[in-house]
Amino acid sequence: MVAGLNAAVILFPRESLEAAKGGLTLWLNNVLPSLLPFAAGVNILTGLGVVRFIGALLEPVTRSVFRVPGSGGVAVAAGFMSGYPMGAKITAELRADGSLTAAQAQRLISFSNTSGPLFIIGAVGAGMFGDPLAGYLLYTAQILGALTVGLCFRFYKSKEEPPRDTRKKKLLTHAFDEMSRARGVKGFGEVLGSSVMKAMETMLLVGGFIILFSVVTRILGELRVFSL
Repeated sequence: MVAGLNAAVILFPRESLEAAKGGLTLWLNNVLPSLLPFAAGVNILTGLGVVRFIGALLEPVTRSVFRVPGSGGVAVAAGFMSGYPMGAKITAELRADGSLTAAQAQRLISFSNTSGPLFIIGAVGAGMFGDPLAGYLLYTAQILGALTVGLCFRFYKSKEEPPRDTRKKKLLTHAFDEMSRARGVKGFGEVLGSSVMKAMETMLLVGGFIILFSVVTRILGELRVFSL
């Protein structure tokens, strides 16, 4: 498949170059400015322990409704507000630092990785349909659909739940303890630098995928694959 793609790029050099430029323009003009500030902000909140703090406060709701820890609510909110790939990225980070079990991460990813309002309301509603109201309708339908999927997946691997901490502790006290544990001894400057660096790495990865698949879809179009 990869060899075939490389051969197709050689056969259609002008079309491939145009598609790559189009993907780069899309990433540079729309994706990067809309997602980078939010990605950096989420990373800063995570580094300062705010994500763990909010997660602890949301724990009673998210665990009873969706059977995921409270920190999963941050992934859902980020996915709804910013769009792909923030929900998946935060879910992966929560899984990597041990905040989620494998089953909980699978439940969370089923409804946290969604398209953002900027794309649905702006590009689809106003741009494609010429009516922002259509974008709001589609965005609302997406949120309701995602939450419905999350409710359905609350039963997924329900027997693999880890034991709950039954010790009695005030919710706010527990939230501050989680925030302090997550932050450690890092200063704000260190958190800021690493957060921006991680956000840029994520944006470069997203940009690479956009450019790659812009070329792939253009080549498939030139080969009349879509018309089949």
